[in-house]
Amino acid sequence: MIRPLLLSSIPFYGAWKELRERPKRPDGLTALRSVFVGMVAALPLFLLPLFFIAPWNGRGESAWALGLVVLLGTIGLFRVRTARNRPLRIESTERLASSYRANFFIGVGHSVAPSVVAFIGTFFANKLWLYLVGLAFGFLGFALIAPTRADIERRQQQIAAQGSSLSLLEVLMAPPSRDQRDEAS
Repeated sequence: MIRPLLLSSIPFYGAWKELRERPKRPDGLTALRSVFVGMVAALPLFLLPLFFIAPWNGRGESAWALGLVVLLGTIGLFRVRTARNRPLRIESTERLASSYRANFFIGVGHSVAPSVVAFIGTFFANKLWLYLVGLAFGFLGFALIAPTRADIERRQQQIAAQGSSLSLLEVLMAPPSRDQRDEAS
């Protein structure tokens, strides 16, 4: 009760104290899922500027753009599936965590690609609905690559079939080691 009052009443003390007492970092899996939710939520936000730029069904040829979005969306979904099924590196806990995250982000890239092409195609075709087609492919790709409990259990069965006793859930829940953070810097 007194602490919030004290922190806000003394100039600069509250900010200094909050910076000094850093909040606990989330575990690796929560951080990965937070990034995932942020990326999924970002895709429909691109509709907002597009509403002001392109009409729903304006003049212009859209068959080529639609064909390109569908073609890249289909290829992207196959690539997401490939990334999802890539074998995990089970030599160590660090390799296991990094290979799972690498497969995840490769899948994210393939999931987003049709939406990017549809976004650009919306400008050339002058039809807003084209972005919704790319968005549908993006959401399907995200559904395939999502770091869900079922996906982690499926990957754990693959790890056990390879003869390893490593636990993917435990590895993902652990915060990154100091060496990994130093290499990323």
